[in-house]
Amino acid sequence: MRASNRPSLADGVKIRPPGLWRTKALAAALTLCGIAIAAAIGFASGLSGSFGALSGPNALLFDLSAALLRESRSEDAWPNTFVLLIDQPSLDQAPWSTSPRALHHPHLAGLGKAALEFGARKVAFDLVLALDPASLDISGVDLRAYDAPMRELLGEQSGRVILGSYPTVRPAEVYASLVGPAGIGVVDLQSEEDGIVRSVATRLRLASGQIEAGFAELVAMPNDGEVIVRDQTRFLLFPKAPMRSAPLLTIERFDACLRAEGGKAKLAALMRDRNVLIGTGIVGEDLRRGPDRFMPQTLARAPANDPCAASGLDVDFGDRNVVPGVLLQAAAVESAMAPGTPRLADAPVRALASAVMAALALLLFLALTRRLTRLPAKRPALFSTSAVAFISVASAIGGLIVAFVAVELSAIRLLGLWLPLGHTLGFVSALGLLGTMTLAVRRDLALADLRTSFGRYLPAQVVAAALARDEAGGGQEREITVLFADLRGFTPFCNARRGEPAAIIQALNHKFAAVQEILDRYDACLDKFDGDAVIAFWNGVGEQPDHAARALAAAIEIIDGDRAPPPGGGEMLHFKVAVASGLAFVGSYGSRQKMNFSAIGEPMNLAARLEGLCNEYGVAIIAAQTTVDAAGSGIPTPANVRDVLDRTQFVAIGTARLKGFSEDVAMMSAKPRAAPL
Repeated sequence: MRASNRPSLADGVKIRPPGLWRTKALAAALTLCGIAIAAAIGFASGLSGSFGALSGPNALLFDLSAALLRESRSEDAWPNTFVLLIDQPSLDQAPWSTSPRALHHPHLAGLGKAALEFGARKVAFDLVLALDPASLDISGVDLRAYDAPMRELLGEQSGRVILGSYPTVRPAEVYASLVGPAGIGVVDLQSEEDGIVRSVATRLRLASGQIEAGFAELVAMPNDGEVIVRDQTRFLLFPKAPMRSAPLLTIERFDACLRAEGGKAKLAALMRDRNVLIGTGIVGEDLRRGPDRFMPQTLARAPANDPCAASGLDVDFGDRNVVPGVLLQAAAVESAMAPGTPRLADAPVRALASAVMAALALLLFLALTRRLTRLPAKRPALFSTSAVAFISVASAIGGLIVAFVAVELSAIRLLGLWLPLGHTLGFVSALGLLGTMTLAVRRDLALADLRTSFGRYLPAQVVAAALARDEAGGGQEREITVLFADLRGFTPFCNARRGEPAAIIQALNHKFAAVQEILDRYDACLDKFDGDAVIAFWNGVGEQPDHAARALAAAIEIIDGDRAPPPGGGEMLHFKVAVASGLAFVGSYGSRQKMNFSAIGEPMNLAARLEGLCNEYGVAIIAAQTTVDAAGSGIPTPANVRDVLDRTQFVAIGTARLKGFSEDVAMMSAKPRAAPL
C-alpha cells in the first residue's frame, strides 16, 4: 500500500481548522457593519430624535464633561451675570406686599433703573409683563399712570432692557412697542427626558409662524449691535460652576444694602458691566434642574452682618440640583458670552467621530476575544472562562468610558465641539459584551465536551494538561505510586455465563464504574482497564507529594466497596489490590497511528507481582512496606485520605523474592484498626 504523505497531528504540523478564512471574513464583515451602524448613530445624534445629543447615555457624558470642565473658583465662572432674586420673604414685605404680583410694575422698574444706574450692562426680566394696568377697570381707581416708572424705563433704556416672553404669552403691547423686537426674548428652558435642562433656544418659531430670538441670546448680544441670531436653534448649556453658586442678592437684602452705609458703592461694584437678571425664586414656581449634578452642591450662607455681600442660593428646593429658572438663564448667558462655548458638531463630523471610536472599540474587543482563546483551559469550575471573560469585558468597557470621556473633553477644549458619543459607546459596549460572552460560553461548553469525550479514553489529568497546552505527554521520570486491582475468579465467572456476553459486560462495567469513582475522588490517573484488571497511578501528572497515602486510601475503599451487592443480584465479584511506589517513566507511548499515556518501570512491575500474591497470602490488599512508610512520613494529606488511613492498621506479612527484583520485598496488608477499649 502506498504510504500517505499527509501530515498528522503527531508530526507537530499546524493544521488550520476548516472554515478559518470564512470565520475571519465573517468577523471582518460584522466589524464593518458595526462601524457603519455607529456612523449612522452619530449622524442621527441631533438635538431631537431617537439618538438625542443631550438625552440617554449622551446625557451622562454631557453632565460628566461639564463637571470635569468646571472652574476651580466659582467667581471666575460668573463674570457676566448677576441675579436679583424675588423670593418669598421679599414678597412678604412692603412695598411688594401692598399689591398683587401682577401689578408689581413700579417695583420691578425701580430694580431695573437702580441696576442700570449702578453700571449694569443690561437688565433682563425673567418674567412676562403680560398685564397692562391701564386696561383694568377698577371702580374708584385710576391705573393709567400706575406703570409710568416701567414705561419710562423701557422708553429711555431701549436696547438695554430685555423683557421675557413665553411662546404663548407675550408682554403687553404697550411694553412690546417700547422695546421693539430686539428687547423681547423667548424664555425657553425645555427639559430633556431626565428632566434636566441642557440647552436653551437661540431662536424659536411661535405658533403664529414668527421667529423670535431666545431670552439668553438677546441678553448676550452687544447693546448697540445688530440682532444676529445664531445658526443653530439651540445652544448648549455648559455651566462652569454649580447653579447654586451664581452671584445673587435677594430683594430684601438688596433693599437693606441700599440703606447701608456705602451700600451703593458696593452694589455698583457687584453690577458694573454685568447683565442683571431679575427673576423669582419661590417654591413650586419655575424650578428647574441643571446639568451640574456631578458638581459639588452646597447651600450658600450669606453673612448676616453684611447685606451687600453677594452669595449663592441659600434655599433648598427639595433636590440637590433644583434651582429657579433665572439661575439657568444666567448660566445660559454666561455660555453665550464665553469665547469658544462648545456647540453641537455637524452631522458629518458626528458620524466620522462615531465611526472612528467604534472601530477602535471593536478592535479592542477583537483583541480581547483572541486573547480569550489562549486562556488556560485547566479550570475546575464550569463556565470559569466565562467569568474571566466577563471581568475582562467589564474592565474593557470601563476603559472605553474613560477613553470616550477623554475624547469628549479634547473636542470641547480644542475644537469647541460637543460630540455626542454616548449612544455609540452603549452600542459598541453591548456588541462587545454579547460577542465576547457568546464566544466564552461556547468555549466553556466545547471544553466541557472535550473533557467528557476524551476523558473516556485518556486520563482526566492528561486531558486537562493537553487543553492547558502543558507538555504532560512529553516523557518524565517521576516518583509515582501504582495501584493494581484484579478481580478474583473472573475466568470461572465468565465460563459460567457462556452465551451471556451482555451480563458479563454489565457486571464488569459495574465494578469498573465503582473503582473509577473512587479513583476520581483521590485524584488518580487511570492508566487502563486491562481485561478484568484496573491500573492507576499518582504523581504522574502534576505534583502530588502525598501520592502514597492517596493510593493506599483508594485501595482500602475499593475493598470496602466490594461488600455492595451487584445490580439485579447474582454472584458477587471481589477485587484484590496491590500498591507499590518507585521511579517510573511517564509519558505517551505508541505509534503515529495510536498512542497511550502510561507509566513504565519498577513500580508497575512490582504492583503486578504483589497482586499475584494476594491469593497465596489470603489477603485482599498487599502494599510494599516502602509505600506504607511513605504514607506515614507526615506529608500533609486531605482530610478524607487521613480519615481512611486513621481507621486502618497495616501489618507486616513477610518478605518475598519476586521475579525481576534482586532483593526481597517487604510486604504489608491492611485490616480495620481495633476500636479502643
